[in-house]
Amino acid sequence: NPALTTETVFSTVGPQNAYPAGVYDGIAFDPTGNFLFAADPRSNALTIIRRDGTLVRRIAMAGGPDGIAFHASAPKFVLVNMNDGTIQRLDFPNDDYEQVPTVTTFASGGFRGDLARVGPDGCFYLTQQGTRYDDGTATTDNSLVRICGGFAPAVCPAITLAPAVLP
Repeated sequence: NPALTTETVFSTVGPQNAYPAGVYDGIAFDPTGNFLFAADPRSNALTIIRRDGTLVRRIAMAGGPDGIAFHASAPKFVLVNMNDGTIQRLDFPNDDYEQVPTVTTFASGGFRGDLARVGPDGCFYLTQQGTRYDDGTATTDNSLVRICGGFAPAVCPAITLAPAVLP
């Protein structure tokens, strides 16, 4: 509620492994808000949960899935920033997240990936634990990678706050 005094359990669908092995890391709703994608890098799986909290499926993703983004314009697909330095692409038949996706490598040769967000410019921003330059040299300096465009910004529910009443 707007006062932030109520909480409910969204889903009891948890990571594949019990604590301390399994923990959801990156999470993102699809552009419709009907499906939550939850990355479990310790179990090497991506979990898809319906808006009602029920499990759609778990997708095995060796390499540790983490950050997630939805390419909302044609062709539609999902990108997952991986802990193994790759970015994986998931193509769902007819853009139906209840179907089994085809998983392919979108990019490789990077460094450990972690957090990711889509900016208001429609670009996918992700972090990596290293930098590789065009001339082939690499450093341990962290990097921020930008992949543009056509990605859907995060889906957030609208919250209307009542005006404050001052004494």
